[in-house]
Amino acid sequence: HTAWPRVRVFINDVSLCGSIGLDVGCGNGKYLGLAQGFLIGSDISWNLLDICSRTRNYPVIASDCLKLPCRDESMDFCLCIAVIHHLSSWSRRQRAVEELCRVTRVYGRILIYVWAFEQIRGCEKSVYVKSKNELKLEESNHVKNPADNEFDALDSELQDEISCHGDGMLTLPIHTNRTEFTHQDIMVPFTVKHKIQLHIIMIVHRVERGLTQ
Repeated sequence: HTAWPRVRVFINDVSLCGSIGLDVGCGNGKYLGLAQGFLIGSDISWNLLDICSRTRNYPVIASDCLKLPCRDESMDFCLCIAVIHHLSSWSRRQRAVEELCRVTRVYGRILIYVWAFEQIRGCEKSVYVKSKNELKLEESNHVKNPADNEFDALDSELQDEISCHGDGMLTLPIHTNRTEFTHQDIMVPFTVKHKIQLHIIMIVHRVERGLTQ
């Protein structure tokens, strides 16, 4: 996955030589190599941390975003990209933000990205809901858009199969890929394509504009 352009700009602005930062929910470490200062990765997944440390030689720590193993005001900056919307309740999402504030020094900076509920602003669609034809047209016209490559979605046939043959345990709606969101709390099916193809359903909370929840 490539670094999101605005996240790259933020890191370039705040990571001065000698600065210390924390990437909470660093995943495979795609942002850890962008900092001029010292950027530490934090994640709850041992497999992703292994990629960061052994494959890419980045400094990482295993931790829960609700209880970071850092002293108060020990970081010059923090970033938390596409993490908080995976937490199951408002109180847990609030605690995650409070932890970021706790470990960041006074006048430090924090960047938080969450998946937005609104995917159309005015008449302009987001990259996520644009059709492949629209994206190809923009690319041919040299219009630069940050690609949302976080997940490869299940095809529509498999998604219909999940919807029709669930065992009654799924009470949240299953989202149709590349469409507008109809609920804040949804299940998003996606596929991990490696040596074998894994089909996974992920629960996410979409944040509405203007709301703290």
